[in-house]
Amino acid sequence: MTDTPHAWKPSRIRELEQHLTERDVALLHDLERFRLLRSSQLQRLHFGVRPLGKHATELAAVRATNRVVARLERLSVIARVGRRIGGPHHGSSATIWQLAPAGERFLRALRGDPDRRKFGTPGAVFISHTLAVADAAITVLEHA
Repeated sequence: MTDTPHAWKPSRIRELEQHLTERDVALLHDLERFRLLRSSQLQRLHFGVRPLGKHATELAAVRATNRVVARLERLSVIARVGRRIGGPHHGSSATIWQLAPAGERFLRALRGDPDRRKFGTPGAVFISHTLAVADAAITVLEHA
């Protein structure tokens, strides 16, 4: 089986397990929970810098985040929503991610859940609100 989007048919979705780490699955669960997350938010949740995380520097954490999200995008389990250019959120840290249909099917298969979520293009107000809520929730988690 190849790691292409076309290979992840509903009947073969559980085969994704062999390509995903525990951290990958946790990242997918967070994208399901928050619906949209910036790369920087995924970094805060899953790629911490010492003493809270395993990365020695912020740059190492950014690089690890970028490697993992690129791999998950290649596996078609996450998808880019858009990218903001300029301002305080620029470059790869401002890339916004959502769960792709294959990622959603995979999580449903893990739970044994037959219900399916519809995917559409989120509007600017929804994106802004969802990211602000996620940011507040991540801040609470960081200080818990």
